[in-house]
Amino acid sequence: MANPAHEVSAREVHAKERSHKSDVEKVEQVAASAVPDRLHAIKLRGNDSGYFTVVIGNGYTSAMVKDEPAKITRKNENYYEVTNKAYVIGVYLDENGFSSASWNRHKGRDHGDFVLITD
Repeated sequence: MANPAHEVSAREVHAKERSHKSDVEKVEQVAASAVPDRLHAIKLRGNDSGYFTVVIGNGYTSAMVKDEPAKITRKNENYYEVTNKAYVIGVYLDENGFSSASWNRHKGRDHGDFVLITD
């Protein structure tokens, strides 16, 4: 007996999921090997009366300043801004990823640059 058009067997659904998953995995493998990830996680060190660190997670969706959560905002394709109660941090990207970063205090004229920490 034939199934109506709106009924699909479990075997057909599983086969479609499996084929889609393998296609997605293939695309991810090709992209991972050929395209640099501009938004990979980074760790920065700055100096403001002592060293402090800024950690930005993969995809630039989360950030920590001095081990406390901070807000990250995409201003344009090549510039992200990280803010917390004390600092405004500008992160600049180029075609390969991180290019440079600098910080300013919300109050006052204190400012400085960051050094990229490579582990």
